[in-house]
Amino acid sequence: MMRIIAAISDGLARLLAAAVVVMTGVMLLALGLQVVLRYAFSITLPWPDELALAMFSWSVLLIAPLGVKEGFHARLVVVPDNLPERWKPVQQRGVDLLCAILGVALAVAGSRYVLESSVMRSAAIGYPLVWLYAALPVSGALMVLFALERLIWGPRAQPAEMLDV
Repeated sequence: MMRIIAAISDGLARLLAAAVVVMTGVMLLALGLQVVLRYAFSITLPWPDELALAMFSWSVLLIAPLGVKEGFHARLVVVPDNLPERWKPVQQRGVDLLCAILGVALAVAGSRYVLESSVMRSAAIGYPLVWLYAALPVSGALMVLFALERLIWGPRAQPAEMLDV
């Protein structure tokens, strides 16, 4: 059972990493287009900035769950480096529990925000802003999922190919 869950979790992490790479590429292309058109041709388009903002928001919020899964999220290392060896796993479990709690808070608050903004549309492109704000609860839910995985089974060595994306 653990192997199946681990395979699904690893596949989801690979999918997230690939999605972030694609979104970052789209963001850079949109911003590059805007810069070239603005400074080379004095043409200003309204949509590249909005598209880049959406891609940036989703990329950042999808990297956070990957940080939880792989343990590369920002943290202070002064405390764990100075703990006795027997307390390091306890400290790591505490960090994973805090990540799960943060994920729940993000998912709940994000869901409320999505519901409140259900009638709003973006100014330039006109897409429903729910698509942009949905990144909050999605990120929170994935953080909870990956934090619970670490809490239940502990940190696992991640497949090397995940780092090659």
